[in-house]
Amino acid sequence: MNLDFGLDAIEALGAEEGEVLAPEAQEATYRRVRAQLEAGSFAEAVDDAFRLVHSNPWERAYHLALAYCLQHLEQHESAGRFYALAFMLDATDALCAYRMGECLGAMEQLPEAREAFEASVKLSWLDRGHAEVRREAELRLAELDALAA
Repeated sequence: MNLDFGLDAIEALGAEEGEVLAPEAQEATYRRVRAQLEAGSFAEAVDDAFRLVHSNPWERAYHLALAYCLQHLEQHESAGRFYALAFMLDATDALCAYRMGECLGAMEQLPEAREAFEASVKLSWLDRGHAEVRREAELRLAELDALAA
């Protein structure tokens, strides 16, 4: 996956969307985006998620929300890029690595998906709360093994 999608590109994305949201407005917008994600309203959440990333590209939660929207809208390449940016802000997140693997798999980049799932398994040992992520990543790796056989 080509990760030549840096913070300059993020700023350019939001430039057409208007001005940067103030911190208080970011908090309110993020609460709205989370509620929309929980309700499965990905198309409704995506514009606000873009605006959040534009307003504060250093807040990884905003990247994750946007990536999650894009993934559910089957925009796997863009979703993978935003997951990768979030991962660069915290390279210990097993779930983020897993989501990158899902996006890569959806794009049929199976060797890269395997790497992401393997990384997810390894990273899951850093946090006991990621045991379920580890199980899911192991299942995905087994599926990839079955495809290769």
